[in-house]
Amino acid sequence: MLSLWDGSEWQIIENQESKTIILNSNVEKTLARLANKFYNLPLTSTDLMTINTDFYSISGNSIRILKSGNYLISGEISASNMPRGNIKFILAVYQNNSRIGYLSRGLLGLIFGVQRGH
Repeated sequence: MLSLWDGSEWQIIENQESKTIILNSNVEKTLARLANKFYNLPLTSTDLMTINTDFYSISGNSIRILKSGNYLISGEISASNMPRGNIKFILAVYQNNSRIGYLSRGLLGLIFGVQRGH
């Protein structure tokens, strides 16, 4: 049984309500090579696949968390139009327009049509 200490007692995770929101964009976006600049890839309410409205509301490209608690945030990117050369990528999480963490950071190299990553 998987449990989480909340500071006063153990909470069984399997019995907790799912705090899920899933956004996915299948729209092909052009990835720009912007040296040392962030390039926003916003997901909007039109990209919404599923939402637990007890925990989230979404407006435009903002997600509001409605209840306090522990939340796991994850993200990924897939691109078929990655520019050639070495590209540094960072997927970040923002709260009230301030970066609070990174989901992923790395370097991708696309040379002569062969993709390599590390």
